[in-house]
Amino acid sequence: MKTVLTCLYLLLLTCPALLFAAEQTAAPGMLIRADVMSHDAASDLIKASGKVEMTWQDMTMTADTASFNRTTQILSAQGNVYLVKAGDILWGDHLVLDTETGRAEMENGRIFMSQGNFRADGRQIAKTGNDGYALRNGGLTTCDAAVPSWKFGAAELDVTLEEFATGKNVVFYVKDIPVFYFP
Repeated sequence: MKTVLTCLYLLLLTCPALLFAAEQTAAPGMLIRADVMSHDAASDLIKASGKVEMTWQDMTMTADTASFNRTTQILSAQGNVYLVKAGDILWGDHLVLDTETGRAEMENGRIFMSQGNFRADGRQIAKTGNDGYALRNGGLTTCDAAVPSWKFGAAELDVTLEEFATGKNVVFYVKDIPVFYFP
């Protein structure tokens, strides 16, 4: 029995690749790491699960599971999704991202942008342009506190960072107390 354990130990030492998760280049400059990975050549779809981490350009995305279509350049990730870029963070339950255009949609998400200390959440968050976001059933603030001193909540809110926001059924809150309603 001791001989078998010794042989197994030596095998693991000589084959360090067995100790690490799968790793694959998905596109030029994009690397995917995960516990389990597969590639469907017919659809050119890479599927990854278990501690998924994707890095490209200056971004890192982590999730429980993800798929990347090499043809369409569309990334889809589910479960504990975090997308980090230069100190900005988008996190939530489900992400669909066009890696070429940067347009993205997140379900049950939150966002933090270091520029302007912008914080938002929503049942749906969509990145509509370089500085544009659409929030559905969510809100925004620039306060750091767990219960912000002020915030806007809305059924629909379209935001251009550091410029303006428009919305429907907007409520202005002071410390979680609704103060004004704007249809």
